[in-house]
Amino acid sequence: MCGPTGVGVLWGKHELLEKLEPGVYGGGIVEKVMLEGASWRESLARFEAGTPNIAGAIRLGAAVAYLENVGVKNIYTHTQVVVKEALAHLREIPGVRILAEGDSERNIGIVSFVMEGIHAHDLAEILGREGVAIRSGHHCAEPFVTALGVSATARASFYLYNTADDIGALIAGIKKAKEVFKV
Repeated sequence: MCGPTGVGVLWGKHELLEKLEPGVYGGGIVEKVMLEGASWRESLARFEAGTPNIAGAIRLGAAVAYLENVGVKNIYTHTQVVVKEALAHLREIPGVRILAEGDSERNIGIVSFVMEGIHAHDLAEILGREGVAIRSGHHCAEPFVTALGVSATARASFYLYNTADDIGALIAGIKKAKEVFKV
């Protein structure tokens, strides 16, 4: 969302949230403390332990206003164009296997792939040296990565700020990695 770190929103049905226990403990969430435990405040304030991230919440509001100004539909359209261009270029590189392409209309800006002869961590390292940031590894989905039959994947993420130049840098970095590993 282009917002700051350390702030978030928990969205859910009130009757379901009321059944949840706090995940983080601290000041402001306790109704009463006893030797054998504690009772929590009845309100949803029991999920706000300690001092709230006020500056982060203000910045999140600014991020939401920015995204509303740009327009969610515009972000979606731009991201679709960028992803399609990235996929087209990636398909042209021998040894690149794109994972789970699926329905491009539902793609939210993430392209996962593997490189024949180059581990995803090595690829991420080389791309990082070239000024391109990707993620590598299991992406908190180890069973899925295992089911794909690979040890790790590379993941490029695209959003409203990415351009054709960014795609060019990604492709050039992958070609550089192929040179380094002689594949």
